[in-house]
Amino acid sequence: MASGPGKPAYYGDVTVVPHVTDEKIAQCAAEPFNTVVGQLSPGLPVLNGSREACEWGSDPDAPAPGIFGPGNLPTLQRDDYVTNCNDSYWLSNPRQPLTGFNRIIGDENAERTLRTRLCTLQAERRLGGADGLPGNRFTQDNLKDIALNSEIYSATLAKQSVVDALCQVPVLLSTSLMPVQTADACAALGAWDGKANLDSKGAHLWREFWSRAIANPGGLPVGVPQLHLPFDVPVPLSLPTNLWANGFNTADPVNTPNTLNIANPFTSAALADAILAVQAAGFALDEPLGNIQKSGVQASATPIFGGTSPEGAFTIVSTEPSRLNSEGYKVTYGNSYIQAVTWDDNGKPQADAMLTYSLSTDPANPHFDDYTKAYSQKNWARLPYTEAQIQAAKVGQTKVLRVPRAPN
Repeated sequence: MASGPGKPAYYGDVTVVPHVTDEKIAQCAAEPFNTVVGQLSPGLPVLNGSREACEWGSDPDAPAPGIFGPGNLPTLQRDDYVTNCNDSYWLSNPRQPLTGFNRIIGDENAERTLRTRLCTLQAERRLGGADGLPGNRFTQDNLKDIALNSEIYSATLAKQSVVDALCQVPVLLSTSLMPVQTADACAALGAWDGKANLDSKGAHLWREFWSRAIANPGGLPVGVPQLHLPFDVPVPLSLPTNLWANGFNTADPVNTPNTLNIANPFTSAALADAILAVQAAGFALDEPLGNIQKSGVQASATPIFGGTSPEGAFTIVSTEPSRLNSEGYKVTYGNSYIQAVTWDDNGKPQADAMLTYSLSTDPANPHFDDYTKAYSQKNWARLPYTEAQIQAAKVGQTKVLRVPRAPN
């Protein structure tokens, strides 16, 4: 993405992509491998390597043979906004979907992840003045606030349905048929702010619930996605097993699917299982997330805010293991480098940034976890731009490494 003071916003998915057209896949797919790999990695084809006609193609405007040129790759320029949410190019801006490109580049007219939908909604809300912040334009400050807001979009969509419906049942059955009291858990969810900040109480309970609610156990027909089977017995296909009551609609891809299907018995079992999981880990159902989720890399065990992509978090964490245990959530992956850029009155870039994993890999170095601690507190660092700023920001001596040239 690119822009400038008073300039349009540009999006370009102009990376290196093998020149494999949809037509070539239709003619050269190596079955059954193509189908199997396609189920594991949608959009990734397996071609018949024994046929010369199945070699990768080329474009006249490509910088190298075997890849698509920029004329066959998605780009978009607009005066309002573009986004790159680590997803397909299709909805860089939902007002102008990008379509007609080869499948290997990305998918179109397909359900987006909750994270992608939230990413788009953050821009839509801001420009519509509907996010609770002053005005209806982005500034560097409100961009930083929005980026680290830590909203959990699955909770935005479904938490109230859980509280209003599932929580009206005082005892739910777990997958092991254990009766589980819901009162304390439902009180925690009802009071939870729907975010994954350090002081958010109940975020872990929601994560444990949601990860189970969306689990697909297999064994049911293709086209019945995101299920959680509570019992290892045949299930009548008439059961309301869809996670959402309203399915995906290509005419409204940012807002669908929606409305939690509270008639789904697997969803209620997921809540019961989540309650048991939190209790087994030894944490309170309304424990602040900062007491549970910490860096699993640095000895300082810095508390880390954020949620997982499946639950619809924009500020991402990945933990090992993914499910809660007595040690909490140990963050080993997630947001890395983040920056918010504007321009000063002289048109020069003004960037605030975070390097979440810090500068040094040496535990004895003071820069091993200093940026991680700053990230934990949402303290941004102003990046130097002018030569004077760069010199003032230096933290050590510059070392130049030279590799001897190999003899001819």
